[in-house]
Amino acid sequence: MRVLVTGASGFIGRYLVRALAESGDDVLAFDISPTRKKLPCPYFMGDITDYLAVDRAFSEHRTEAAIHLAGQTGVAASIDKPDDTIRSNVLGTFNIAHRTMKSNAKLLFASSREVYGEKPGFPTVESASLAPVNVYGLSKMLAEETIRWFASSGGLRYCILRLTNVYGPGGDSYVVQKLVRRALSGDTIEIMGGNQLMNFVHVTDVVEAFKIALRSKSSENQIFNVGSGETVTVRELVNSILELSKRNIKVIEGPPPPSIVFNFSPDISLVQHLLGWTPRISLKDGIRGLIDSLVIAHS
Repeated sequence: MRVLVTGASGFIGRYLVRALAESGDDVLAFDISPTRKKLPCPYFMGDITDYLAVDRAFSEHRTEAAIHLAGQTGVAASIDKPDDTIRSNVLGTFNIAHRTMKSNAKLLFASSREVYGEKPGFPTVESASLAPVNVYGLSKMLAEETIRWFASSGGLRYCILRLTNVYGPGGDSYVVQKLVRRALSGDTIEIMGGNQLMNFVHVTDVVEAFKIALRSKSSENQIFNVGSGETVTVRELVNSILELSKRNIKVIEGPPPPSIVFNFSPDISLVQHLLGWTPRISLKDGIRGLIDSLVIAHS
């Protein structure tokens, strides 16, 4: 299958394009900046907010499916640059969805748990109301609405995957890897809001979810939570990291940062039932693998 992947040089993108290429797909990597990592496929440098660049990439590749990962990521970045977040995540998604529809192709979109906002009842199902508490969540909610509008008005085929907190080797800016690095360095760990409940899913499990959704008819015009069955507090996460890394270092707890979802746990029964996907890497096994990869990288 001819698959265009936006955000291909990012954390999830690098794993995904390699997996698709290994599966025999004809992949075009699309990203705004030159990749620092060698990818096993052609690379198109362009900005998703530039429709002419998007149109050229789709035309040259004769795309049959697009996996849209690109955009401004993370709550902190959206607080610092809210206008950039809206422009990239909403206008960029409009351009990708529009061009995917024109190609009569299928669109897979990486959304976020942040669209739900604070949910007092656990676990949260896909039909729950959306009430984002930060600009990042708002941008993802508007991007989802944009995709659904193209589906209702122009027949776009889509699948939206609402990801929880993704982690794994190479995710340098993500919370689990940051904490593991601090533990291995022996530095004091400072956490903001130790009772915050978070759900973590390994990047290879996320890639498998995209691969299955790409080929499954059952994924069309569906929205799925993609997370793990393990929801832990930040304090429990840190304790696991210290235990597995065999470190005994000081942990300082501060108040939670503003504009975060403090409690979230996903219901993943829909994706398990319709797509047969289930997370395979436990949080402890994932942390072990992350520790091993960082130790090897610095040896």
